[in-house]
Amino acid sequence: MSDSGHPKFRNDRGVPEICIGVREFECIGVSPPQDHPHIYIDMGGADTILCPYCGTCFHFDPRLRPLDAEPPDVSLLNRTRPKRSRGAGQVNHFTIFGTEIARSLIEILTARRSEATDPPRRHA
Repeated sequence: MSDSGHPKFRNDRGVPEICIGVREFECIGVSPPQDHPHIYIDMGGADTILCPYCGTCFHFDPRLRPLDAEPPDVSLLNRTRPKRSRGAGQVNHFTIFGTEIARSLIEILTARRSEATDPPRRHA
């Protein structure tokens, strides 16, 4: 698991699909030092999702335990305290050099999206 409490997965062998037993996790690409930014991914109700950095397809398999994966050598195991989820179906938290930058970007984009979808206001 990562410092966020979510399991981390890597794809050193470059397999096209990794089956996992969780819907919330982090993808790091490959093992350090060639890893990409460690990103939080929440599958929500979906069974598959692609990592936007490395293109690895993650498939949720309910038969697997939370820290299990197929192939088995893709999971990084270290336990720390869990961090709260941000939202279903979102790839919305990533850390670059220890600094969280996505949170503010997501807030800005969400605000702009809600402004764009709000009906125009009538003036009296």
